[in-house]
Amino acid sequence: MFRRSVLPIVALLLVSAASIADEPLERPGEPIYAYDEHTPGQRFMILAGRAYKAGMFESALGHFKAAARWADKFAQYNVGIMHLRGEGTEYDPLQGWAWLELSAERGYPQFQDAADALWAMFNEPERNRARAVLEQDLLPVYGDAQTRERTAREMRFRMRDATGTRTGSRAFMSMLTIIDRTGFPRDADEFYDPDKWNFDTIVDYETRLMRRVAEGEVDVRELELDEN
Repeated sequence: MFRRSVLPIVALLLVSAASIADEPLERPGEPIYAYDEHTPGQRFMILAGRAYKAGMFESALGHFKAAARWADKFAQYNVGIMHLRGEGTEYDPLQGWAWLELSAERGYPQFQDAADALWAMFNEPERNRARAVLEQDLLPVYGDAQTRERTAREMRFRMRDATGTRTGSRAFMSMLTIIDRTGFPRDADEFYDPDKWNFDTIVDYETRLMRRVAEGEVDVRELELDEN
């Protein structure tokens, strides 16, 4: 039987894409802004971070799950950790492993290491139940096969809706200034940088970034409140 006393081995930091600092990589958009700011799940990650900081764990968990439906692997990882900590839900290491394994779907080393460490603690019946949770409950709803193209399509739609005839050509956009949701002015050309609205580009960058983190070339800070 899995023993709760071993939980600290895999209870890693809650993380978000915005909490990865000082990455020495070419990235979508300007470094001052979150590279994932236009992803559909980012708003839910911000709400989840605020709720978690306030100790509103049920609310945080709900927001993380909402972000997880938009192919956000950080959200999926955080859901797994919250199941392991019993925050906002019952303590459930089998559910925890299933979410961690789901978050490692793209090969992010830190997430895979956490899932593997937890897996090693299970006996065979527990592994069978945990695998069933992953395959029957999570992958059909939250897996990349279901969510990645839908997320990319939603971002393309939002880009077209945001630009359309109101901004016109890229040359015209370069002369515009917009006010983003923080209330600060932004160059429209940077805000509408196509790379920041291309989910495949963002996933590629994020994958390279997470590998750099695993190699110790960049730092991961504890979950921070992103007010953007």
